[in-house]
Amino acid sequence: MLVSGMAWYHRICMKAAPGLRLPVSTAILACLLLLPRPSMASTTGALSGVVSDQDGTPIVGASVMVDGTQFGAMTNGSGEYYIARLAPGTYSITARMVGMSPVTMQGVSIVSDQTTTLDVELSAEAVGTT
Repeated sequence: MLVSGMAWYHRICMKAAPGLRLPVSTAILACLLLLPRPSMASTTGALSGVVSDQDGTPIVGASVMVDGTQFGAMTNGSGEYYIARLAPGTYSITARMVGMSPVTMQGVSIVSDQTTTLDVELSAEAVGTT
């Protein structure tokens, strides 16, 4: 049965504190604060790191993809990337850059409420053979 605003206020708040007269908005807020709330804990984790070359120089514009998902990111001017909202689990991560050999890391674990750090080193790709 749907209870109107004032009836709800009277039924819940006034019976709980009969001698206390509060403005309706204050009483409603106080009652809402007493309602059970879902947990504020996150159910996802994140992945971050730096993509660099063999000399340790950051690579700008490399792509880092979580294989089998739509999640991924490109590195910024410092070679850093950040991929948020990953469900907990074990993933394969692939980093790519034009002119460099792609690298895939297997078994990367993502944990809820944590950021996993994964730095990647790419090497120059052989252009041709003689």
